[in-house]
Amino acid sequence: MTTIEINKTGKIVKGNYFGWHIRILNDRDYTGGFLLLLLSPFNPADSYDYWVSDARELKQYVAAQGWEIDWDADAVLYK
Repeated sequence: MTTIEINKTGKIVKGNYFGWHIRILNDRDYTGGFLLLLLSPFNPADSYDYWVSDARELKQYVAAQGWEIDWDADAVLYK
């Protein structure tokens, strides 16, 4: 399982959305969950966001996507 970093931008190097940039935000103050922001480097107009209710669901979602995330990659999303 990939390491999950909060409030840091990374690049998906394996799994769904391969090559896309991702940032996971702690949305505790508003919804109590986590917000996942995705941006395509191929077409910046392509972006998605997903919400999960807690850390357990976040881990399950990342695993279900088959993600490996490089948190040290040269990512452009929300630097």
